Amino acid sequence: MKSEPLGSMTFVGVAELMTTEVVTLTPDAKLQDAIRTMVTRGIRHIPIVEGERVVAIISDRNVRMMVTEHVDADERRRYLQETSVMDHASKPVTTIHINTTAPEAAATFIGSRIGCLPVVDEDGLMVGILTQTDMLQWIARDLPTRSGSIKPVEITGVFM
Repeated sequence: MKSEPLGSMTFVGVAELMTTEVVTLTPDAKLQDAIRTMVTRGIRHIPIVEGERVVAIISDRNVRMMVTEHVDADERRRYLQETSVMDHASKPVTTIHINTTAPEAAATFIGSRIGCLPVVDEDGLMVGILTQTDMLQWIARDLPTRSGSIKPVEITGVFM
């Protein structure tokens, strides 16, 4: 079996791929705050923190699952203004350690069927966040050097 070069996927750690300026909310935030933050920041996941410890995650999926067209607009507005993010956030939270490798993180994404992983240090304090998008951006950046080049795929036919 051929060994991979030092810059390969095996040796890249999440510390190199994660976002360190993480947008967070506190448990007293309302759903309206989460939605506004996701829209204005262009993000899909927000860790809910107490201090520097992640206690839950609210995602666009959590919000989509609870917002329904069968509810009156005024009732929906009131609900979003009054309801805590904790009522719809995912908990407990799957996290990864800062020394985790990219392949280990990918396995966690797949095994847990989640879209983001808060990155924690030895004390369990959040130091960053890794998303599936971060992983895909890294793969897309690294792929040309690993395979020589990426050839565009021509799509033909009509799709409905």
